[in-house]
Amino acid sequence: MQFIRIGKQEFAFGLFWQLVDNQRRIREDAQRLNMDAYALVPPPRTSEDTEADEDGADVKGKRKRALFGAARAKKRGGGGRVQVGFCSAKEAKRHKNALSAAAYVALSGENESYFASFQLDKKTYWHLAIHNGGILPEGDTICDRETCETLISEHTEIFGSNATPHEYHAEKEVQEFLAALNPTVKKPWAQLHVLQSRSAIIRRYVVTGVVVMGVIVGAIALAKYYKRQQVTQRHQQQKQREAILRARHKKMMLAQERKKALRADPWKGQLPPGLFADLCESKLSHVPFNVNGWELASWSCTAPEKPGGAVTYATNYAPTGNATFGAFPAGYQLQNNQTLLGPATSIGAPSSAMLDRPLPRRGQAYSLYDLAAPVGWSVKFTKRDPVAQFKKIGDKKVLLPWSKWPFMASGSSWPFLFLREFNEVPTLRIISIQATVNTNDSLNWIVSGVLYVQNPNYSGS
Repeated sequence: MQFIRIGKQEFAFGLFWQLVDNQRRIREDAQRLNMDAYALVPPPRTSEDTEADEDGADVKGKRKRALFGAARAKKRGGGGRVQVGFCSAKEAKRHKNALSAAAYVALSGENESYFASFQLDKKTYWHLAIHNGGILPEGDTICDRETCETLISEHTEIFGSNATPHEYHAEKEVQEFLAALNPTVKKPWAQLHVLQSRSAIIRRYVVTGVVVMGVIVGAIALAKYYKRQQVTQRHQQQKQREAILRARHKKMMLAQERKKALRADPWKGQLPPGLFADLCESKLSHVPFNVNGWELASWSCTAPEKPGGAVTYATNYAPTGNATFGAFPAGYQLQNNQTLLGPATSIGAPSSAMLDRPLPRRGQAYSLYDLAAPVGWSVKFTKRDPVAQFKKIGDKKVLLPWSKWPFMASGSSWPFLFLREFNEVPTLRIISIQATVNTNDSLNWIVSGVLYVQNPNYSGS
């Protein structure tokens, strides 16, 4: 098949035409031909019509009566002779509003017997053959030039001297030819129809039966139906109100959680630097430097991970020449005969509350250098920039007004005096204090901590 648009109308070329005595047989013929779409044209003129034409009778009147008679039969769904052009439903569905070009010519009534060949493109021809107003089976064929000449010779014998002499039309002349015709095309003639499957027809009847039954039942129990509808409507309204209240409550809870997250200051629940230094120093003053010939190698003091937790202490000892490998005091453990672990102890940290001071800006963080430099300590931030912090609230990540900036301070002098001066930076917290004993019995100290500073990207919304 081939389709050509002329103005606003699309035409289909290349249907296979047959004369069907009973319109109920259209489905059977379509299945036999492995087709599932069709177009209809009124039946061709009979021999009686031809004789009447020769006697000068009213041919157009008979033609008109035959046309409307077939239309009434189609409307009744009953018998009635009709011409059917079969094609593929795949093409018909893609071109729903197309008309059969051969049927369009036949319905014009101007060419009772006519055959011609139109060139559609360089290699493709459309052969049209109408005899006594009827389209021949091969009278709507898409083919090449050689096949077209074969059909011409066959149809010349059928037409005899009653037809207009055959002629070839050049490319695009088919558009002028069809545009010159102006037949009154009424449904269902010339239009492409898709055959419904038997399952679709059965489903339509079943649905119709169910609808009819529903109408009957609804008419019988109309009062009960309205009452049930009212109950259902009230139930739905109650559900909608509950859903609205739940949504409002969720929105309010998320807003409160967001407000709480923005106002929460994580440094407030942790130990201030001075208090943490006091706890660590008091514990270190009771740590023995020699246990059964094992000398202190390292010592650490770690702040609690969560507010209200305990400060933990750990000691490691290295063996000397007179070290023993047994009879250690309670709590000491020997590991691989190389390291003596001191008792892991912890002490509950007292609660602390810091003054509600504003967050320092990034530039103010460098006051740490001023605090550490006089005692010969160095301070190094482990990140180039403060790390922005987020909190997931509902389905969204909320940017918090503060950022974390981890740092490390190292030195060899006793740290606890100047660590208390870190209280000058209220949002600074110490995570751990570690000491390593050198060969000359001096100590190397490493203090790790975090500084909370303003988030420059936080807009306060």
